[in-house]
Amino acid sequence: PAAPAPAVDVFADAGLAGPLQNMTISPAPIVNGTQVVPLKIDTPAFGGKWTGMKQEVKATAPAAQVNSPDAFMAVVSSKAGLHPIQAIGKTMEAILAGQVGEGGAPVLVHSKISPGVGTVTITVRSADHEISSAMSRHISMVLSSGSG
Repeated sequence: PAAPAPAVDVFADAGLAGPLQNMTISPAPIVNGTQVVPLKIDTPAFGGKWTGMKQEVKATAPAAQVNSPDAFMAVVSSKAGLHPIQAIGKTMEAILAGQVGEGGAPVLVHSKISPGVGTVTITVRSADHEISSAMSRHISMVLSSGSG
């Protein structure tokens, strides 16, 4: 089948898109040319992997569209290629997991929502700093984009 025609961006074509005109948010981050896909593990497996992952990146993002752990998991799992593992309403935390390609390096995400402050603290861990950093940036962009 023929590739779909590229989307026409009238704002970019007219030079009106500003400094971010060449930036797109893919459905999931690409790390070293490979797309992140869900890693279907449970909470005990997440905990076991978490302690072994030494490359940690933390970020704070607006929580406007994710005012609960369930909302965070729904938005982030659909837009970052992550498997939603557990939402903990009492502590306002959520955990998710992905991998760089099928069977690839795991990337783990923990979030803590602070509704009174209106922010969510995201902690990403993997064995590779570049993976942790790319996922952290991607989730921050998704949450900052304002589209639910």
